[in-house]
Amino acid sequence: HDLNAMPEGQGVKELQLKLKDKRQEVISNLKNKEAQQDNPKAKQNLESSIKELENLNLDEISSPQDIYNTLSKHKDFNEVLRQTMFYFGFYLNPNIDSAKFNDINPEDPTPADVSQTLNFINHITNPEILDHIENQGSLKKFFTDERAAKNFKNLLNVNSLKEELQRMSKYKKDSTERMAMQFVPHRDLLTEFSGEIGDACWAGKEKSILEAHPNFTSLIMIQNPDSINERVAGSCFLIETTTPDGQDLLVIRGLNPLENVIRQLNYEDFYENLTTYLKTIAAKQNRQLAVVIDDHSGGSGSNREDFYLTFLSGLRDKLKAVELNNEDTEFNGYNITGDTYLV
Repeated sequence: HDLNAMPEGQGVKELQLKLKDKRQEVISNLKNKEAQQDNPKAKQNLESSIKELENLNLDEISSPQDIYNTLSKHKDFNEVLRQTMFYFGFYLNPNIDSAKFNDINPEDPTPADVSQTLNFINHITNPEILDHIENQGSLKKFFTDERAAKNFKNLLNVNSLKEELQRMSKYKKDSTERMAMQFVPHRDLLTEFSGEIGDACWAGKEKSILEAHPNFTSLIMIQNPDSINERVAGSCFLIETTTPDGQDLLVIRGLNPLENVIRQLNYEDFYENLTTYLKTIAAKQNRQLAVVIDDHSGGSGSNREDFYLTFLSGLRDKLKAVELNNEDTEFNGYNITGDTYLV
């Protein structure tokens, strides 16, 4: 379903019906097991589970913590529970266009489909939201209980998706396509919308990036500039900062070419062209270029899953780490002081 097109409340009602139908099915199975059980202790446990499910109020789906603590004990609920959390992910983040997920074929997904799904999970429903990101548009406020949060993390384990994306990438031929691309620094309205331009996790998270971060410049990527096919192709931040020992740096943070753009390019060529250009800017400012590469995709390094997994993360062992000050580099809840490397 296109959640944006649903009448208000229809999505919740559909999920309630699915949960209630599945509950009846699970209760029926538990009663059959109870009838065949001779062990008094096991019989008592089954009776307790049945009573717990029967007493659960599924009409209060807007408060899912108690529902999760109960239903997640039964694997039969996993699929509809995932659907429930994805629905609330869209509902609580109306800036996300759910329509772009409608064309995904679950029987034959493309690498872009898998990467897009991982990106959504990482930023809306993924454990990182529960762990350390405070923002009003997340699901964190629904999971204050440690047990519920743990159940939630287990439910949305994305390791199999990451493995599939890496498997797909092994058979991806190096692109020989040439694409005209321009990198344009901005400190203006485009900076405020850089998250939307790059389909990045900081979209809409700050009242004014320009006011809160005077040392941040957005780099807007333009595909096919000065042609009828010109379009924005992604974004990142350039952070002017200084190390504790006085070295001036220009730091690339949140490197987010759009998924359908980076998929057409050789990752190494894209990175080399970008950093070659940025080194000239850094040199003019007597700064050294650096890049943020943290320990997971969807963080402060890049939201592009495959780009991170198959290329960017591999640079961490090849580049020299550099220490930063946190005061003027923290953004969107991320401390990058231990995740920055000289280019």
